[in-house]
Amino acid sequence: MNFYDYKKFESLLVKNNIELELWPFYKFILFNVDRKKVIKRESRNISYFYLVLIFLWSLLLFVFYVLRSHIFTPFSGIVFGASTRLNSEGDWLLGKEVLSNKINLYHVGDFNLAMLKKIMINRVVAINLLVEVYAKIISIKDRIIRKKIAYDESELVHVVSELLIEQGIEEDTNVKETLLIEEVRFKLAKTAYCQFIKLIKTDVKSAIVISAYSKTHIVAALHQLSFSVSEYQHGLIAPFHPMSGSHPSIKSSLLVDDYHLSSMFWLKAFRPYSSCPLSHFTPFHYRDDTKPILIKKPYVIFTSQDENYDVLIKFIEDFLDVFSELVFLYRPHPRGDLPDIKTRFSSHSNFVYADSNFENSTRSLILNSVAHVSMYSACHFDAFELKGKSYFLKPLNDLLFPGCVFETELKGVACIINDAFDLKVNLGNIINEN
Repeated sequence: MNFYDYKKFESLLVKNNIELELWPFYKFILFNVDRKKVIKRESRNISYFYLVLIFLWSLLLFVFYVLRSHIFTPFSGIVFGASTRLNSEGDWLLGKEVLSNKINLYHVGDFNLAMLKKIMINRVVAINLLVEVYAKIISIKDRIIRKKIAYDESELVHVVSELLIEQGIEEDTNVKETLLIEEVRFKLAKTAYCQFIKLIKTDVKSAIVISAYSKTHIVAALHQLSFSVSEYQHGLIAPFHPMSGSHPSIKSSLLVDDYHLSSMFWLKAFRPYSSCPLSHFTPFHYRDDTKPILIKKPYVIFTSQDENYDVLIKFIEDFLDVFSELVFLYRPHPRGDLPDIKTRFSSHSNFVYADSNFENSTRSLILNSVAHVSMYSACHFDAFELKGKSYFLKPLNDLLFPGCVFETELKGVACIINDAFDLKVNLGNIINEN
């Protein structure tokens, strides 16, 4: 049994007739355990000066928002998002209209002057920093968690661990230990978010969560406080998403009430498996699609999210050797630029590094490209709609395909390639047409 055949795995869990409230959370954690074996993320340089400034700004702004909501006008709802999506026009996924008169509580992971400016312009609270400090104040740390964790093993963790061994998927205790530690962190985060959310007065108990697959603790906290929760999803859904193909008997407060998808591909593929209302929305930043493309030669776009950097560098080198007639356009994820790649290849005339300062949106760059390539990116599904096909570079495709509940829908539009030479063969006719 492949680990990511969740439909079979969930059926085994259901047969054990145990409480599956936290299974949607475990699904994401187990995915990350395997993903970290093949993904090599670059370490970030954290500026503690800007971290402190962002924390102080967020604390003062949150206090102001709480006072405002009680003394003057209550908010019309709460939005939980990620700071990587912020720009001068608000959240590039939702725009300013959707966020108006709502308190914006965002996860901030980059601490620099540019991020400080973005959250100040958009009047955003870095809620994750407040929650982390709150957790430290009540003295719950990894060291303490590891001491207590052996005495707090839930039945679900035990059964999941046993099934992993029975299926020949995991024979050591690392996954079990990870689940136990993450469960304590989950409960702590849920409690912390409940405390912060209680302080905010809203006239309607509704909340928007952007990409809730990594924010299940927030969804659970909102439901505990009787909020309705809508998810706006632009990222990958795949088997690890809490909503993805869950067994119909699994009921959990970690699942959202309604689901808004930016991709028509996911809307059509997801509908047969979903028990909650689905709808399509057009991301705000798609309005930039009409800007003229600045690149004069035909190009292949590679969008970055998570990848094996050694494989990526080798692919770029081979591409520049094999394709003299095409430009390699590298589009880093908004989470952060990769200056080492920019430095390494910037002198090559057929290499373009299109960072966040580049004029064109990712969608328009995909639309006007010869082809789209990535290892692991939500942009694959934009390419399905815009180009009719997207190319998946190994090895990360294995995190999406085996056992995926959408495997049938991916056939014909998802093309697996091993290297730049495979891409050359696949693009032969297309290159001649250009």
